[in-house]
Amino acid sequence: MSYSKDIAAAELKRRGTVTPDLDISGHAIDSASLRLRKKWHETALDENEGLHAWLARMCKEAIDKNGMTEDGVVFHNGMKFCFEKGEWPVLKTIMSRKD
Repeated sequence: MSYSKDIAAAELKRRGTVTPDLDISGHAIDSASLRLRKKWHETALDENEGLHAWLARMCKEAIDKNGMTEDGVVFHNGMKFCFEKGEWPVLKTIMSRKD
């Protein structure tokens, strides 16, 4: 790692910024803020875990624990995650799971 990259990584860590292995669409962030606000607050690591950081953590946890269907769907913790599959998954939307 280069010196500049080390400094940038240290600054991101200091700020508590999450660098996820996936992308989250604006629509997914809006959906989560409207549909899953209570779940976000109930399951956030602390009061400083913002919505984007929470979504990134939930996505990683969902994929790691449950895998992804052929059509990019993952069910986890009472939620339905819909991803665009590819080399770099993109969360397109998220909602409460309806069984």
